[in-house]
Amino acid sequence: MTAIILLPENNGGYEFAKIYRSDSSDGEYTLIDTIDSDQLEYEDSDGDYASYYQIAWYDGTTESNKIPVQSTIQKVIDIIRIECKLTSAVLSDQEIYFLIDDVRRLIQIDICTYHYGRQIYKIKDDYYELPGAFYFDHNVGGVVSKLDVEFFKQATPLYAFTTKESVIIEAIDFDDFWVKVSGVENTDILKINYYTVNYKLDSKVLNQLIAYKISAIYFENLAANSISITITNPYSKVKIGPISVENGTSTSIGTSINAINDFANKMNAKYDKLVSKFKTRFRRVN
Repeated sequence: MTAIILLPENNGGYEFAKIYRSDSSDGEYTLIDTIDSDQLEYEDSDGDYASYYQIAWYDGTTESNKIPVQSTIQKVIDIIRIECKLTSAVLSDQEIYFLIDDVRRLIQIDICTYHYGRQIYKIKDDYYELPGAFYFDHNVGGVVSKLDVEFFKQATPLYAFTTKESVIIEAIDFDDFWVKVSGVENTDILKINYYTVNYKLDSKVLNQLIAYKISAIYFENLAANSISITITNPYSKVKIGPISVENGTSTSIGTSINAINDFANKMNAKYDKLVSKFKTRFRRVN
């Protein structure tokens, strides 16, 4: 997974955003990219959980003061540390980073509907109408942007083997359901791939879902891989990360296999409750 950041509010109406990255929060920040401000979020293919970012707005001449921003993975780590009470000695940043992509796909299965190759139609000039729906933040960057949907064109007449070609998104609005696209000829058909949910999903709730599921999966794997196949000695110790536990129950709270399974169950219960609450809300229709 790449590091994904949400751009801060652009109160000055700047046209561009400069992205700076560092290996430590108080280290030297290096300019890595300049993007259009309406992109809303940024995917850094060279970043990870240990990358720190600052954003400066830019109008082509003047650059604003740099604004510190957290990546999605750092926000998830904060939830695991603060709400779930799991220190880095128990569940490391690297383990969290390793699991986040798998968990994102599980969340998509649990709460999303995938739409592939839906044709959209021209409103006027280069403007097309988007399907009316609550779009899912596919890359979990913190907002739905053009990075979360995929557009492609196909020339007519259309066959099963017709080549899919990329297009350029000039502007997009997921609230008023329109997109401005360049590179589409009158003989082309424009299509979109996207995920939807029942209602608008707050980014904080999505990050909680990720944090709960990562914690649950990690401790499920920990328990499954720590049980010895030898049963001749009921008091044998099993090494689990930085601690040793008994192969069975223990009077030491938090160090037994049962306690590990119990914590995994609690995290799964928190995840399931949040998913259930989300699914039972109202559903948006076209």
